[in-house]
Amino acid sequence: MRFAPDPATHWLFFVLVAVVLMLSGNVVLAEVTPEQTQELRQLKKDVAGVTALLRKKQFDEAEQAIDAAEEQVQAIIKAAAVDETSRRLLGLPKLIDSRRKALESQRERAAGTLTKQQGVSFSSDVAPIVSENCLECHGGGNPRSGLNLSTFKGWKRGGIGGTLLVPGAPRDSRLMARLSTPNPEHRMPRGRDPLSVEQVNTIATWINEGARFDGKSEETPLGELAKPKVKVEIPKPKGTETVSFTKDIAPFMVRLCVGCHSGNNPRGGLLLTTFENMMIGGDSGAVILPGKREESRLFRLTGGLENPRMPASQARLTPQNYEDLVKWFDEGNVFDDDDPRALLTSYAPSEEELTAERFAKMSIDEITNHRREQNGDLWKQSLPNVEPQTLEGDRFILTGDVSEGRLQSVREWADEIVQTLQKRCEEDSTNEGAPTWRGKLGILVFKERFGLTEYLLSVRSVRQSEGVFGDAVVTPSGEDAFIVLLDTGDVSTESHPSMQSNLQMQLTSAFLSRSRDRTSEPAGVVMTQGVGLYFAAEQDPANPYIRSLQASAVERLRTIGSPAELFAIGTFSPADRGSVGYSMIKFFESQTSKAVVTNLTQSLCGSQGTEEALRAVTGSDLETFGTSFLKAVKSSR
Repeated sequence: MRFAPDPATHWLFFVLVAVVLMLSGNVVLAEVTPEQTQELRQLKKDVAGVTALLRKKQFDEAEQAIDAAEEQVQAIIKAAAVDETSRRLLGLPKLIDSRRKALESQRERAAGTLTKQQGVSFSSDVAPIVSENCLECHGGGNPRSGLNLSTFKGWKRGGIGGTLLVPGAPRDSRLMARLSTPNPEHRMPRGRDPLSVEQVNTIATWINEGARFDGKSEETPLGELAKPKVKVEIPKPKGTETVSFTKDIAPFMVRLCVGCHSGNNPRGGLLLTTFENMMIGGDSGAVILPGKREESRLFRLTGGLENPRMPASQARLTPQNYEDLVKWFDEGNVFDDDDPRALLTSYAPSEEELTAERFAKMSIDEITNHRREQNGDLWKQSLPNVEPQTLEGDRFILTGDVSEGRLQSVREWADEIVQTLQKRCEEDSTNEGAPTWRGKLGILVFKERFGLTEYLLSVRSVRQSEGVFGDAVVTPSGEDAFIVLLDTGDVSTESHPSMQSNLQMQLTSAFLSRSRDRTSEPAGVVMTQGVGLYFAAEQDPANPYIRSLQASAVERLRTIGSPAELFAIGTFSPADRGSVGYSMIKFFESQTSKAVVTNLTQSLCGSQGTEEALRAVTGSDLETFGTSFLKAVKSSR
């Protein structure tokens, strides 16, 4: 039997419940305050921003952002006594969970834990597309716009236009922009049919998955990467050999043979870039039969037993090369190293090492003559129709289209700057004739921006000269040692430095590059130019150009997402390097002291790298310094 509820009883029940709740004091109605709602909205923006961090592979920063947001959301849940499923939380718990899963997935990809079937392979999928369509213009030798795509190392370096790839972000990668633009004048490959949709999507997917390189060496030519590997037997040494492959054979093979037998289309299909490739052979099969000298095609061709004789050029094996080759065959063609896939070039002196060896044998007079010729050649490349003035001192060879008196002033200022730098670096500055640079330093001075623009274009392949006031090129080998200056006048403005400030920046960069190639290390050029401007500011604290640098650097620096990007070679254009470098040094001073900046400079005076120098004076590394620096930049107004 069912009973109908009495309306009076129903009303009395709700009154009693209300009274109990009021008297208990222990039951609180769930509520998210307006302040907490505002905080949740900001947290939602922060968590949404994690996607950008994941695109840039900043996994640690992404995890920190997710953890911080989750901690704050849990605090609000506890304070407001609401359930995680409450709509008042704006869906943040689910959003945090999804971002955490995305982080874990991308970390796995970056670590290479996904199987080949789950991702796009650079070697098998991307390299063949690029080899077929792009290397005609962007191969070795003289690649267009300085972009060499024949090895993955070239991909990482990029070209004149800057970096090529943004791992995880196809839309932000220059490569995808040039492949997919609808404008045929800008689309690559130029003058050919565009890549198919499938090919473009393959490259885009590879970038989206992190643009990972899955080959053995980043210097391996693209044409080699996708080839199926043939198993070969590598002869091991017995300990009785009199000839070493790595010391006696590989160096002359690099010099005489690798030029034709490397790259994406090696002669006769024979690659001689690694020991393993040598043993695999070429189109005609194996060229080395261990211990069987006269049956091995490589020996028959190089030893003159069979035509065409190799090497194909006029270069020939020396008697010592031939004798070593005979013994190497007779002793079984053994490989006396651990990795048969190592590039033969790793066993031979590099071009830079050979150059350094050549210049080390030259007298000071010979190098000085080389500097004079270099100054003349650089000037002819820049302004062939303008006859320059020349002036020579104990340390410098000056060439320019300014007056002789102006060159004399530049020489005197340069002497003063170098003497001060020597004192800072605790070098002997009392001997005015001491060679700061072997064979002196070349200085080119252009009266008008047109001259500097022509130099940058013809010598350095840099098209944009606005905001650039000079250049410094010093190689440790001794081959190059010169700076280039635009005569900016004797007064600084917010838009340009005075001639003395400009000279200080370029000379300091050249001085700190005497023992180490700063262009090939993270932040090398940026930091050395920054040190130069820091010293110029000490001389002239009211200098309007230098005082404006930090503000002008902020806008550019706020686009930098991580320390890796901050210190990557090629991140900053020549126009940005001075302001960014000066901002770094000023920040470094604010975190330490002027004395520590002096110690850093002394470390850079020798052969220490930028990170080595930083670690030596502070115990910190570039990543830690870069993280703090970028944080300070982004929090500044």
